[in-house]
Amino acid sequence: MTDEVGSDRGEIERIWQALEAVVLERGGKPDGREIVFLCPTHSDHNPSARWHPEKHVWNCFTCGGGGGAFDLAKRLGVELPSGERGLALDQVRGHRVHR
Repeated sequence: MTDEVGSDRGEIERIWQALEAVVLERGGKPDGREIVFLCPTHSDHNPSARWHPEKHVWNCFTCGGGGGAFDLAKRLGVELPSGERGLALDQVRGHRVHR
């Protein structure tokens, strides 16, 4: 069981790192402890979304979109584990998804 927890933690860390890299590749710019970037839920020309790397959450001040790291990863096309394992990892953080 301990190996499985360690494996899940490593998987989660990999996803967070990949997510941050994708946000930066999409024109994200550090702003203090956050990264501002173009919102993936609407046609955004001026960065209106913020990614909080320490909290693993994002939100958009224009459209009100936001959620946890796994929601943002899906919206940006970051590869996530599939099936039951993916669902279990998605619930690890317990972040509510805003629409």
